[in-house]
Amino acid sequence: VSRFTGYPEGGAPDLVEIASFMLVSALALNIDSASLRGLEGYISEAKKANDYSVVHEWMLSGDKKRYEELARHIEWKLGLRSRFEKLDIDSLLVSDVFPALDEALLKRYFDEISENIIKVDEIQNSVESKRTQGWFKEFEAFYDCLYFASKIQEFYLKYRDGFHFTKPAEIWKFYSQEAYLVDTWYRKFQTAYQKALQENNEYLEDSLRQAAEVIENRYSNWFLSNLMENWVNVAGEDFTELGYVSNVPRQKDFYTNQVSRKDKKGAKRVAVIVSDALRYEVAAELKDTLIAQTNGTAELTARQSVFPSITKFGMAGVLNWYKPSIVLNDQTPEVLLDGMHVRSTVEREKRLCTQDGKQILKAGAIQAEDFKEMKSKDRRTYMKDKDVIYIYHNKIDKVGHDGPREAFPACERSIEELRSLVKTLVNDNVTEIFVTADHGFLYTAEPLKEMNKVGRQVLSQEAYEYGRRHILAPEGTMAEYLLPVKMSSEYDGEPLIGFTPRDTSRIKIAGGKDNYVHGGISLQEIMVPVIQFNNKTRKNNKDFTEREYAKIQLLTENHKISNLNFFLDFYQPIPVGDKILPAVYQIYMEDEDGNTISDVKEVIADFDSPNNIDRKARVRFTLKQQPYDRHKNYKLVISRENDFPIEENFTIDIATADDFGFDF
Repeated sequence: VSRFTGYPEGGAPDLVEIASFMLVSALALNIDSASLRGLEGYISEAKKANDYSVVHEWMLSGDKKRYEELARHIEWKLGLRSRFEKLDIDSLLVSDVFPALDEALLKRYFDEISENIIKVDEIQNSVESKRTQGWFKEFEAFYDCLYFASKIQEFYLKYRDGFHFTKPAEIWKFYSQEAYLVDTWYRKFQTAYQKALQENNEYLEDSLRQAAEVIENRYSNWFLSNLMENWVNVAGEDFTELGYVSNVPRQKDFYTNQVSRKDKKGAKRVAVIVSDALRYEVAAELKDTLIAQTNGTAELTARQSVFPSITKFGMAGVLNWYKPSIVLNDQTPEVLLDGMHVRSTVEREKRLCTQDGKQILKAGAIQAEDFKEMKSKDRRTYMKDKDVIYIYHNKIDKVGHDGPREAFPACERSIEELRSLVKTLVNDNVTEIFVTADHGFLYTAEPLKEMNKVGRQVLSQEAYEYGRRHILAPEGTMAEYLLPVKMSSEYDGEPLIGFTPRDTSRIKIAGGKDNYVHGGISLQEIMVPVIQFNNKTRKNNKDFTEREYAKIQLLTENHKISNLNFFLDFYQPIPVGDKILPAVYQIYMEDEDGNTISDVKEVIADFDSPNNIDRKARVRFTLKQQPYDRHKNYKLVISRENDFPIEENFTIDIATADDFGFDF
């Protein structure tokens, strides 16, 4: 043990002491000696590469949990945490011997964010560096918080002066092509934040909570408020005078423009999945998932939902929109199409088959849970004679109203459920599938304060229906502070007028939570997605594209190694996206006999930037401390699962390679 690790031969034969010696020596391989002053008795300069090799292999083994317990004990015993807190960022990034190194890095950044210091590039580079190291999985939720906080800040720095669009179509395009990502990053930040809190890490918790407050403020009080202000400024007049925004595609035309064109003799069957509250940004992630995990193509567009953006109106909006009207059912407004009720699945099926009292096509409507429970044979029998099938999925809206923390996890589950549903339809030979929604939603992790709520007393008379983001009242009703929305241009029947907050505030109603809301006119609420998915196979489509994993290649031209520690640069030639999938590669050095002679590094090829310079990765390797012959060939191995490995020849010429004292 002494000869291999450098542990003093006269030292006590104590396993904890030996372990402490080996781990600190391994740490010393990448941390400068000045940072470890006072721990010299635990460091072997001659054998620290050996110690690092043993430690690193142990960390990658199935026994990592026991290694962590030991490392934590040594951290406490030697007071390493306070020492790590004083290290600079570069020192914290180069080693992963102790988990407290990651904690010190994370706390440093969370504390800075708490003071409104968010170093975008530095954070993103640090997360990229750490995710191929030993403790990333244990702290993944914390690193996700860091990363998505930096993405929100990156957007903020780009548009810190707010948004200044002059036409509704301009801000609609801006949100659908770029700004929606802020909602995605916020959703992923909050999802990671809740997971991180469940880790019960006392050292990081307070710093993380304070950082989360800053991100909440950046999202709610800057992004949402500025976006809504600009939207109402340019689109508010249209809502008041027309009831909708002109020059922006409308939900009520969805069936006519995208579904009914298939209602012709000999036309292929089309399936429409309507997912309750599938927000545009969630659908964007679903679209990418479908492209990556199927052989089909998927295109995402957006339509404005009918007002108010609630289920009973939106579900009617995606049907064959013909002679819409509003009636009062026990003084509650209800939507009719051509005089027909469309509240239930059965009523919607009847509506799909009928227009102006005549049967126009064979259609079906079914709940997603019932459809998935069918056997394959039964599903095909059900669809056999139908031109159009509407499948109703309800996860986000159902769960979102139940609890303030459930909306975002429901989004994650919905993406998986909808992906599975699309694949089931593809297996049942449905080649064209639409995925859309009745409405979106607004969500903030922190509930609004009372000062941000509007009471009923602003109305001149009692309304028929109150929601947290909408009011339906008799025509002629007046309201202070709220934006009036014309209803008569859209609906016959009962003369109504709608009202909605001009900002992201809520209307005071009894019961429930106001974190998750919809019904208003914010872009998050009324921009409903339409994914058009077309399945492709080699047999029937000349444009068929096979999915493949992203490749990486060695960029470093110098293939001579002259130090036990060395860096190599790698490059991902094609960005991830469409049919190029992320891949994980194991990279290490081998001798002529196939023995691994370095640590094994993991490189994740998932860069999606179109810029070549953004798809580079620098990786640090450490050779095992043993003799090397400069006349022999050594190989760098780049492997991925069952793929044939890529090998690059190297020469190793280290001046002191023969002076290691291996005389076993």
